[in-house]
Amino acid sequence: MKKVQSQIYVLMFRVFICITMSFSLPFNTIAQPNSGKFKVGAAVQCIQLDDSMPLTGGVAQRCVNGWLLKYTVDSETNEVALKCAPEPKLGEYGWPTENGKINATAIVIQGYTGDQETKLCIVAVDVLFIGREYLDIAAQRIEDEVGIPFDNILINASHTHGAPCARDVHNSILNEEFAENAVDAIVNAAILANAHQKEVDALFVDNLDDEEIGGGDYIRDLPLFRFMSNTEVYSMFFIHSIHNNNTSYYNIVNQDTSLDVKYSNANNLRSPGFYGLVTQDLMLDPQLGKPIVVYLSGAAGGVYLKGDRKTVNVILMLEKKIKDALKDTLSSQRLSNEIAVIKRPFNYKIREFDEEQEETWLHEAMLQAYPNDTCNNYPREEYELLGIPNDPSKVLCNDLLTFEQVGGLKFVKPRCFEPCVFRISRERLRPLRGTIQESWLQAIKIGDICIVATPGETFPQFAKQIKDGSPFGAENTFVLALTNDHIGYLPDESVELGTYWTWMGTHSFADFQTGEEMVQATLSILDELALSTAVKEPVGKPPLAPHLIQNYPNPFNPSTTIEYAVEKTGRVRLEIYDTLGKLVRTLVDEEKGIGIHSVVWDGKADDNKTVSSGTYFYSIRIGNFVSEKKMLLLR
Repeated sequence: MKKVQSQIYVLMFRVFICITMSFSLPFNTIAQPNSGKFKVGAAVQCIQLDDSMPLTGGVAQRCVNGWLLKYTVDSETNEVALKCAPEPKLGEYGWPTENGKINATAIVIQGYTGDQETKLCIVAVDVLFIGREYLDIAAQRIEDEVGIPFDNILINASHTHGAPCARDVHNSILNEEFAENAVDAIVNAAILANAHQKEVDALFVDNLDDEEIGGGDYIRDLPLFRFMSNTEVYSMFFIHSIHNNNTSYYNIVNQDTSLDVKYSNANNLRSPGFYGLVTQDLMLDPQLGKPIVVYLSGAAGGVYLKGDRKTVNVILMLEKKIKDALKDTLSSQRLSNEIAVIKRPFNYKIREFDEEQEETWLHEAMLQAYPNDTCNNYPREEYELLGIPNDPSKVLCNDLLTFEQVGGLKFVKPRCFEPCVFRISRERLRPLRGTIQESWLQAIKIGDICIVATPGETFPQFAKQIKDGSPFGAENTFVLALTNDHIGYLPDESVELGTYWTWMGTHSFADFQTGEEMVQATLSILDELALSTAVKEPVGKPPLAPHLIQNYPNPFNPSTTIEYAVEKTGRVRLEIYDTLGKLVRTLVDEEKGIGIHSVVWDGKADDNKTVSSGTYFYSIRIGNFVSEKKMLLLR
């Protein structure tokens, strides 16, 4: 017990993060275009929560140490309520309930687009993921209260597996109170960060992860952006691409796994994940001046720490690499204060599914995970439902743990739990099958570095395709996941169907080709961003080349925008054809001046009749330049 209490005192020091770091950097002189100086402010806000809020991150929900799940159903509204409640038999052990704070952390960066001042707001929020139904509200509030344009706001979920639920997934229910509190913390952090800013230099270094801490073929980049005045670090953010899983509180404090407390483990601690602990440790480091530090989650779909890697060692390694990078002035690149941002809608389809095939995949996945479990025979009467059985939206599977005390604690999970969860997930998805949903894609250019924001739990294969196809170069392009929205697991077809619940339930609800379509749409945005910044280059730089940009949104319904670049004044002809090569519509046939132009196709032919769903091609001729691209209309 004394050992537990001494560790809790260490943990209490982290609580001060919400107090000591909830400020912005002081105002200073005004930076000038191309001076290389930015104005930057940063702030941290704790998200209000309590121990009654269940944690999410696995197939089942769970409670902090000493608490157990309790369900109720309102007799009038039929709403399912789920909360954690203290369990006296567990509480007597005095186990800790968290190893770090659940925060929203914002950095506001002011630079220039041409000769116009531009502000950018980057926010990291400690949640597994959160949808645009909340993040759009947060971004709009930041625009209304701070004046930063909606398109210039990036909100990234850290993918911690130790926070309350901000969106339905598996057997976890959205906790509306927590999600609303997260929005408030996001907005308040942005307001504080914007309130006072410091003139700083921006330095960048890609401190490669050469320790191979992740399993599989993952993105090894560890880019670090730091904002400095002379030798003082005011704030920084970094990107890395491994699942942000929880870690044991005891491992962090003592670097010791031999404690004799049996049940206190990572799954039952509220936690910002191991990346969150890295940022909170750095923010409390007096040798660094206690800068505000932001972690942005990269393309970590399917990527976890290697089995032989202890999280405590990974945390210490990451902290050392970041501290070493701060000292490395020779490898650091000083960024110009040019900022450019493009944010575009991205349409995707909710996947169709075959009931028999889903059952087959589920059966194979269960056999692999639990080869001796009789639930593999799928007797539906074996599992228990909670809620209203005739309303799938209000039904959950029984994940209430029971425990016995036989020489220690032994916890028992209900039988046939996973088959129940994925069947219920299908019931929830069934009304949405084949529907078109809208999300966001975003690209931000700071100096010569480009950050791409994708909304899915993006797999590294797609991130590599984006990096390799980027006009800014793979070494200058970095891909984020779970940003501005959540559209589920996004693997490519190299991932075996059913593996880690892929293409099953609400874990991956987007259609099969969504990831590939996202890559193409993202590359088109990057081309557009490259062209838009090239147009503003001073005289003497290479001229703008003719170019056809991918339409957006794509897929679309009912209309889409097509942009193209003209090198010199001349005639432009832009036409749309069907898959048989028949001319459908002539959108442009006239002289155009130098620059980037756009035209909207409303999904109608030259005779003003609405065309049917399907694939169409659009072709452009500008002088001797000819180019063609494909688009998909889904009605």
